[in-house]
Amino acid sequence: RNLLLRLRIGGKLFLSVLGLHSELGEGYGGRDQMTKQRFAPLAPQMAAKYNIDAPVCLYSERDLFLLMLESGASVLSTFTTTHGNVKGVAVRV
Repeated sequence: RNLLLRLRIGGKLFLSVLGLHSELGEGYGGRDQMTKQRFAPLAPQMAAKYNIDAPVCLYSERDLFLLMLESGASVLSTFTTTHGNVKGVAVRV
């Protein structure tokens, strides 16, 4: 929401987040949690492979879409990459 408010009307915010259905989601402990409670460590083998020791929140495309709507943005597009990461474009209205 704070980033969105820095934009002029019609300004676009391009977002890219780690995907719940990406390789990082394999063995992810937060998979079944609601988004707001989802910060959890990656599975040990994924944490070691990507050198990510801190808890993370992985998102589905639906999660990102809802997050953009809740922030007051108009959702221009969302998509999931072939690697499972989630991207979206929000517009300030």
